[in-house]
Amino acid sequence: MSSSGGGKRERSADGGGRKGIRWDEQNLEENERIKKELNPRKIDEPKTPYLSPMDTDEEGDAGHRMRPLALDNPATAAAAAAAVAAAAEAGPAMGNGTSDEAGTSGASGSRGRGRHVRIGRAWSDSDRTVSPSPRHPEGGSGGSGRSPRFGDQYYGEHEGDDEEEEDGSADPQRQEKRRRFKEARKQHYNMREQLARARELMDAAESEDSEDLAAAEREQQGSVCGIDRTIAAPRSGKAAAGPARMSRYARAGGLLLLGAGGLAAAASTTLALSEERSPPRWIYSKLPSREEQVRRLSQGTAANPYDVLIIGGGATGTGCAVDAATRGLRTALIEREDWAAGTSSRSTKLVHGGVRYLEKAFKNLDWSQFKLVFEALHERNVLLKNVPYLSNPLPIMTPCYKWWEPPYFWAGLRMYDLIAGKEGLEWCRYLTPSQALSRFPTLCSHRKDGQSLKGAIVYHDGQFNDSRLAIMLACTAAAAGATVLNHAEAVKLIKDPEGRVDPEGRVVGATVRDTLSGRQHSVYAHTIINAAGPFSDEVRELSQPNSAKMIMPSSGVHVTLPDYYSPENVGMIVPKTKDGRVVFMLPWLDQTIAGTTDSSTDITMRPQPTEEEIQFILDAIADYLVVKVRRSDVQSAWSGIRPLALDPNATDTASASRDHVVTVDPDGLITVTGGKWTTYRLMAQDAIDRAVAEGGLKADACSTAHLKLIGSEGYHSALFTEVAQNYVVPHRPGAIDTNVAKYLVASYGDRAAEVTHIAEQRKLGKRIVRGYPILEAEVIYAVNNEYCETPEDFIARRTRLAFLDKLACEQALPRVVELMAEEKRWSRRRAAAELRRALAFLQTFDAPHPAA
Repeated sequence: MSSSGGGKRERSADGGGRKGIRWDEQNLEENERIKKELNPRKIDEPKTPYLSPMDTDEEGDAGHRMRPLALDNPATAAAAAAAVAAAAEAGPAMGNGTSDEAGTSGASGSRGRGRHVRIGRAWSDSDRTVSPSPRHPEGGSGGSGRSPRFGDQYYGEHEGDDEEEEDGSADPQRQEKRRRFKEARKQHYNMREQLARARELMDAAESEDSEDLAAAEREQQGSVCGIDRTIAAPRSGKAAAGPARMSRYARAGGLLLLGAGGLAAAASTTLALSEERSPPRWIYSKLPSREEQVRRLSQGTAANPYDVLIIGGGATGTGCAVDAATRGLRTALIEREDWAAGTSSRSTKLVHGGVRYLEKAFKNLDWSQFKLVFEALHERNVLLKNVPYLSNPLPIMTPCYKWWEPPYFWAGLRMYDLIAGKEGLEWCRYLTPSQALSRFPTLCSHRKDGQSLKGAIVYHDGQFNDSRLAIMLACTAAAAGATVLNHAEAVKLIKDPEGRVDPEGRVVGATVRDTLSGRQHSVYAHTIINAAGPFSDEVRELSQPNSAKMIMPSSGVHVTLPDYYSPENVGMIVPKTKDGRVVFMLPWLDQTIAGTTDSSTDITMRPQPTEEEIQFILDAIADYLVVKVRRSDVQSAWSGIRPLALDPNATDTASASRDHVVTVDPDGLITVTGGKWTTYRLMAQDAIDRAVAEGGLKADACSTAHLKLIGSEGYHSALFTEVAQNYVVPHRPGAIDTNVAKYLVASYGDRAAEVTHIAEQRKLGKRIVRGYPILEAEVIYAVNNEYCETPEDFIARRTRLAFLDKLACEQALPRVVELMAEEKRWSRRRAAAELRRALAFLQTFDAPHPAA
């Protein structure tokens, strides 16, 4: 069988082809002799007549064992016998001949360095010696020395792989992954030959050639699809003619065998390929300082422009920066405040497909809503895998108080799981009233309206730390070579005076003002992406003051309550409030958050919740809890602005969508808006695809679907134990507190050890405020490794203290300012000004009591 085209290989003119190898009891000794002739070294293989490429020995080499299996189907057995007879007549021509074709793809080291011996119709590496071939007398493939690519018929292992294993320097976990990958790849390539043999089997079964029938009658043992099996000889002449008369049944049986084998090979190979992805290699192992980023940003001149300039450092902007930088594009990202300073840090903290969107899709037969759910469920799985330390699955309970609600909610949530398919987390299930109360002790069994609990439906979605994910995206983009700069505002868009597209000129750059120093820089780029979220229209007006609005803002308010309002690992969804909204109550960072509202609002950088919105949330959850819901229990409250996308050409707001929109203005400005956190990666991919097309850029394919963000590569679920054991608290003997270790790993992933190292070296292992596991060392780490420039950046985005407890945050602020002032060498006047501004910022999280 030819390695490249699947046809039969012809023997070379000098008859130097390899001898065919048949494994049976009578020819075992002869086969051993043939093998020794084929190889310059001795091959140690188990003395067994049955070989299979599917089972490897302990060394993972080419020694395979296979148990003999009998074919019960006489039609298939006879068809196999006919195919074997035809193969036997072909002899060495179908075996391992060294033809001129084989010189480039056979034993001489096709596309690789290793010598390959074909045993039982499977290829294996038995020797690293390269033998000569008619085409390349010195061995190899024209001296290229390249290893085989995925999809080549022959497979050889790199010499460097063995060297890495021999010197013991390789990571044992990577070696184990490599071993499983090689086994699956061998199965894949062997299956390709097996499928080809199966096709020959079908042809032989249909053939009425008398010579094939006679050969089938004589053959006692054969191979079906390359796997040796014992075949009983026909007992009569009538049975011998079976293949011709029962060809249809033989074809059906063979197709079933072929299909099952193909599915198994595809599944195993896909799994191995997904697990064997190499860790990302960053351009910078240590992130450049902010001063270096400013210097690099100023180098984006008209003569040497960036490929992409992204305005906006929220979920979409940081996602675009990672996507562009990992495609090899020269990328710059600017944000006028801090990463995720706006809406992206004020979400419900859910990674979800959107249960209510699915309900709308079925009720309104809205395909766009269904598409949004489908894409979001896929992206949910991607996010949970790419940044596991910042995200986790979360069971969410839907309580039922009417007789029709359990089947209704179960059917809807089961459809939700079906749409997720293999990327689902866990199937939803029904809980009896007693089971529901056991899982959620604060759930009310009898409501004030007289309704009693009929049970609950539990389904699974994801939860994450939104602002820290945005920060990790910005840091990942910087590590990949992008220029990223927060506290840098685009105050003007620069246009090409030639006016190639727009009469006023095409957008070719932006004037960027560093809000910390006051300096301005002209930054040029081939394409400009507007990813400013709710402020997208503000950026568009810099270029076209009279442009149609794209954003319809919607306010979403959340409140933070004490941890006893909900269990540690179960959330609750109120499916319908008095006005038809949906309210979540979720455990998050050892507290409970509840929300959200959905109302129109004005666009501002400092949105603040109203008393009516806070009271609405408290009233909505009070009907479902036995806990006395008190206004005084609200520890913090915040408001975020959702950028619902509008069609710029629409005359009303009916076209507002929860899906994202990518548009290009006449002057070339690309705007991406809408969507939600869960689909940030897909939004970024669509935006960069559009930028590449508009700018005529050369870029690699998007690879972010499998890109581990900073902190994820060395993360595992028990990492907190290593952090706890390897860190000694400076002010007392013994290991670090377990809660602190878990918190550090959940915030920094495999870089938690860097935080504890700072705590050890500088004696900053104390908690920054009582009751929360935040360490003083985190301030120093954030300043030097996460572009933390102000106290607001630390209390709201690097840690989430402002969102968790406003009063505790006010207590911690003086120490935060003191540590930052020492690290950044602020003057006393500067430190005092930063403290005043941070306290004013905290007032936006204020939840004042109603006036008496």
